[in-house]
Amino acid sequence: MNYDEGRRIFANAQNDYYIIGATWKFNLDYDYTLMKIKNNGSLDTNFDTDGWKLYNLGGNSPEEYLLNGAMLSNGNLLLTGNQGSGDTVYFSMLMVKPDGTPDNNFAPNGLYKHIFGVNNNNSSAALSLSDDGKVYLGGYTRTCANGTCGPLYAGISRYVVGEEVATSITETAEKNSCFIYPSLITSNQWINFRTHLNTPVTIEAFTLFGQRIAVEINGSTFRLPNAPVGIYVIEMSGPDKAPSRFKIQVQ
Repeated sequence: MNYDEGRRIFANAQNDYYIIGATWKFNLDYDYTLMKIKNNGSLDTNFDTDGWKLYNLGGNSPEEYLLNGAMLSNGNLLLTGNQGSGDTVYFSMLMVKPDGTPDNNFAPNGLYKHIFGVNNNNSSAALSLSDDGKVYLGGYTRTCANGTCGPLYAGISRYVVGEEVATSITETAEKNSCFIYPSLITSNQWINFRTHLNTPVTIEAFTLFGQRIAVEINGSTFRLPNAPVGIYVIEMSGPDKAPSRFKIQVQ
């Protein structure tokens, strides 16, 4: 016995429809769900056997409860809400491709979770996308311990999201007098960099959500030790110089 709830509906260029929501599996938990309906109103069995996909992101416990979502310009679908159980619940974003498969360029298995430090019980309901590629999630945050929770606070987070690797190395090099190559690498591969700055260069690396990751520099090369598959922002700067930013993809 299931309880199915639709939250948002989107149409693609072919006037097919995607419905996102949450499903309760009897005696188990809630999961994110996505249904595709063809423009004639029938279920798209090429999308999945019965036209809809179930995303059981954390097993039978913790749960995933979808509260909002958006369709991006590339046809991807961003599913948002919360993920977790008991005291610990996260803001949760799942990015899936138009065929319903998780987008690993967004995050491992397409899933990104965020928690507000010691405020370990959170849920996002509001969602907004900005023109410069950022995602805003709003909801509540609080601290819970052994089932006893403190006061609720409004919580809002901003995330930097890249739909694809689109950095033009040539344009960036001309503007900032420095560049890196290649931009598409395998894990632990060394990346070359060149700069015309006459001072020591600092190189920092971040996920698309602003989390700093380790950088190892060796002469005029650097690498991201054991970085998972995904897209990263590289900042290269010198004293009193605005940083030059690049995107690289680990495949």
